[in-house]
Amino acid sequence: MNYVQAREIISRMEKAGSLYGTERVRSALRKLGNPQDKLRIIHVAGTNGKGTTCAFISAVLQQAGLRTGVFTSPAVFDYREQFALNGEYIPEETYARLLTEILETNPQTTAFETEFCLALLYFARSQADFAVIECGLGGREDATNAIEKKELAVIASVAYDHMHILGSTLTEIAEQKFGIVQNCPLITFAQDEEVMKVLRRAEKCVVAEKAQALSDTEFFYQGKTYRMPDVTDARMQDATLAIEVAEYLGIDAESIHRGIARSGLCGRWERMERFGHRFVLDGAHNPNALQALCNALKRYGYAPGETAMIVGMFRDKDLHANARELLAFAPHRIFTVIAPTARGTDAKTLQSVFLQNGLQAESAESMEQALQAAMRYKNIVICGSFSVLAKAKKILTGERP
Repeated sequence: MNYVQAREIISRMEKAGSLYGTERVRSALRKLGNPQDKLRIIHVAGTNGKGTTCAFISAVLQQAGLRTGVFTSPAVFDYREQFALNGEYIPEETYARLLTEILETNPQTTAFETEFCLALLYFARSQADFAVIECGLGGREDATNAIEKKELAVIASVAYDHMHILGSTLTEIAEQKFGIVQNCPLITFAQDEEVMKVLRRAEKCVVAEKAQALSDTEFFYQGKTYRMPDVTDARMQDATLAIEVAEYLGIDAESIHRGIARSGLCGRWERMERFGHRFVLDGAHNPNALQALCNALKRYGYAPGETAMIVGMFRDKDLHANARELLAFAPHRIFTVIAPTARGTDAKTLQSVFLQNGLQAESAESMEQALQAAMRYKNIVICGSFSVLAKAKKILTGERP
C-alpha cells in the first residue's frame, strides 16, 4: 500500500464517523505490543491552547536535545503535521507502512483512533524520548486517554465548547478534562474558580503563575525575562505551562529560553503580509478563543475601522455567543464563508446570526470571493474552523486572489 492508498482508507474511515471511549484503542495497542509503554508521555488537554502548548513543550524538549514526537489534531495545513518527530512530518512511506501493519491486526478502530495508534507506533519505533499527546475532545473518554502510564498531564484553558458531549457547566467540562490525570502530576494555570476546584483535586497540582508582558516580544515570568514572537495573553499562558513542564523535568534554563523563543504554530495568531495587506490567521472558534483573539488585535493596534474579518464556523458552535465576542472588537465588515466540511454552517445562516447581534456582515460564495471583497481593507483577519484557515492560506501563498 502506498501513501495515496493509505490516505484513501483513512478518508473512508472518517466518513463512518467518530466514537467516544478508550477500549477500542486499548485493544488495538495490545495487538501492536503496547508501543506507548516505551515512551515518556506528556498528555495535554484543554478547550483552547492545546496545540500551542504542545508546540511550546516540544520546542523546549528539542532544544534540550531530547527526541520528541508530537501528536496533534486536527491537521490544519498538511495532513502529516499530526505526526511530527523533532519538528519533521512523518515520511509518506513510513505512514503507509505503519497503517498497513495496524490494519493487519483488524483493530476495529475509528479513523482518529487508528491515527493515534499510528503516532504511538511511529514514535516508539523512532526511539523518541518523549511523546507530547494532544487530546482530541474532552479528556476522560477521549481515545488518547487509553494511555495509562504518563509522565505528566497538562491542562490549558478550560471554557465552554462541545457542551452536547462534555456537559453544560464549567464543572462538568473540567471533570472531563481532569480525567487525563492518572497517577501523574498535573500542570495548569490559574483560571475560573469553578474549574480550579476540580483541577486542585490532583494529588500533585502545579499552578503556573500569571506572566507579565514587557513588550511585543518579551514577557516576565517568575523572575526571568523570556523572548518570543508576538506576545499575547493567551500565548504567554500557554508558554508558562511549557516552562513549568520543563522545570519539573529538570530541563536547563538555556534550553527553556531557546525553546520558548523559537516556538510557533501555524493557524494560531499567525501573522503575515501579502499584497500590501496585514493578515491574521487564527483558529478561534468558541467564545473564549475569540475573546483572546479580539484582545490580541487590540493589543497590536488593529483598528476596527480598517479591519475586515473572514469567518467560517461549524454548526455545533454557539454562534450567537461567538458573535457577541466579535462585537467587542467590532470589525468594519465580516465576510462569512462556509467551512468546507459536512459540519460547516451555511454562509448566509452565519451572516444572519452576526447581523442579529449588531455586526456588519456579508455572505460570500467562496473563500476567493471573500478575500477579493476584503482587499479594500488594510487588515484582514481570518478565523473560525481550521478548514477555513487551510483554504485561505492555500490561496494566500499561491497566486493573488
